[in-house]
Amino acid sequence: MEENIVSLKDYFILVAATIAATASVASIFVNFYLTTRKERENKLWEKELERFLVLEEKVGVLVENLMSFRCREDTEKYYEMQQYLASAIGRFRRYPNVLQSLRILQNEAGWYFRQDMKHETKEDYNEASSNLEESYQKFLKACDAVLK
Repeated sequence: MEENIVSLKDYFILVAATIAATASVASIFVNFYLTTRKERENKLWEKELERFLVLEEKVGVLVENLMSFRCREDTEKYYEMQQYLASAIGRFRRYPNVLQSLRILQNEAGWYFRQDMKHETKEDYNEASSNLEESYQKFLKACDAVLK
């Protein structure tokens, strides 16, 4: 009888060790999966953040060049920046507010560039400048809302 108790005891110890080992291996796999997934999400977000920073920088340069009349001297650079804006609109379609603000900003920048030096009064110029600045501020707010 005592041998049966000892063998039963050994059996329970073996079962407990097997359960513990299985749980440990399962824990390692789950931890690996969660860590890998989190690292992937972080890398994707870092790339997305970098894309936003580049976009904000280029849009800021475009608006500043327009407002300071630098585009008069280098129209090729202006067209290059407008081309970038057009492609950026496609790249940022997943963010509706950013997309809409980019479209408005592109239209305002194009109108401002085409109407440069054609303003009949100072009020026309001030209106064009304020529209461009307002669309730029809306764009920044849309980007900030996504990046929060």
